[in-house]
Amino acid sequence: MKKSFGILILTLFCSGQLLAQKSNAYNILVGTYTQKTSEGVYYVSIDKETLSSTIISHSDKIDNPSFLDISKDNKYIYTVCETDGGSVQVLNFNQDTGQFKHSNIVNSGGAHPCHIALDKTGKWIFTGNYTGGSLAVLPVKADGKLGEPKQIIQHYGTGPNKDRQEKPHVHSVNISPDNK
Repeated sequence: MKKSFGILILTLFCSGQLLAQKSNAYNILVGTYTQKTSEGVYYVSIDKETLSSTIISHSDKIDNPSFLDISKDNKYIYTVCETDGGSVQVLNFNQDTGQFKHSNIVNSGGAHPCHIALDKTGKWIFTGNYTGGSLAVLPVKADGKLGEPKQIIQHYGTGPNKDRQEKPHVHSVNISPDNK
């Protein structure tokens, strides 16, 4: 099915195996906001020559999966659910068929998580919780599921622009190249 839509966040598969299967296209995952017609996470093929996009598949409805990360083996998608309650959802993913399957959902450690990063060992997920002003560390279990946050770091204070910096807003969590 062809569909044009605004792409909020893209995660490009860097797997040579996947790109080798479709040498004329990039296959990507797209996280979206779901207040209107979007359903959640989309698996999309983009033609390298025409840049036209085709939706291969999409997940069941997920609340605002605005940012995502994927395991090294491309079997698990970890996505924030950018809502007041704040959660992280795990999807099992089959890149050959494009099939998504819900695995588990846990608390993100704060409201409106807007960024997620898997560490280089694949054993820890970090979330940046925008409205909550916190970041959290969650364990990744052997089966790809997430445990509840093991650490939540709450930020405090205000910025110089009191109208929009009335409290901290964590925008991003990034792992250093040496994984420290």
